[in-house]
Amino acid sequence: MSPVNIAATGPLKSASFDYPLDTESGYLIAEVEGRKLLIDTGSMVTFTESNFDFVGHSLPVMENFLGFTLDGVRQGVGVPIDALVGMNVLREFDVCIDLPASRIRLSRVPVPVRNDALQITFNHRRPQLSMNFLHKPRARMLFDTGAPLSFLRRDLIVGLEPVGVVEDFHPTIGPFTTQIFRMPFTLNNTTYFAEFGSLPAQLENALLAEGVDGLIGSQLIVNQPAVLAARRSLFDIGSVGALGPRLG
Repeated sequence: MSPVNIAATGPLKSASFDYPLDTESGYLIAEVEGRKLLIDTGSMVTFTESNFDFVGHSLPVMENFLGFTLDGVRQGVGVPIDALVGMNVLREFDVCIDLPASRIRLSRVPVPVRNDALQITFNHRRPQLSMNFLHKPRARMLFDTGAPLSFLRRDLIVGLEPVGVVEDFHPTIGPFTTQIFRMPFTLNNTTYFAEFGSLPAQLENALLAEGVDGLIGSQLIVNQPAVLAARRSLFDIGSVGALGPRLG
């Protein structure tokens, strides 16, 4: 099935849309007119089981894409979401995510970003950041707000001491367990620390086949706001407010 094009429903009354975010589950759940929508930059497409309007678009029914289903996503999220909003919608806006304030704004008007905002690339519509690790400069990492955890290819964490073990879930394979490793990295000349797991071989091989070294989840922005401006291929972290860059 090909990705669905989302068509505008008519003249828009607003250039920007603001919604509260529920992050108690670890996922970014926008609360929109009584519906719960998972904001997922790691998904190329949008899933919903019933038509409804969102940010001036009519979201068509789409229950399955390449083996992914909304029911499968619900099992992993643990929240009865009504839709998953992917990059085929989010790419049309400047997406301002402020987790400390539990808010999200989707703006049709370009949002001001700093002069040193990071230039990003895209992998099947999904935003890809260039991050530097000790043994892997310029690692290609998907920015995936649909994943509270982050993951790295196995050869980059071999020999490190784990700091814990967690269980995660993927819609195509179900639950899995991974050790967690705490590692520093630099992004746009700023050093961060985050915890990374390793994916099951099936999922890791799929990422490697796409030329991706891993994915960075929503923990990247848990302590500070960020702007994803896909139309301008820009990502700016910490651009709103003055929260520190270190994680956890």
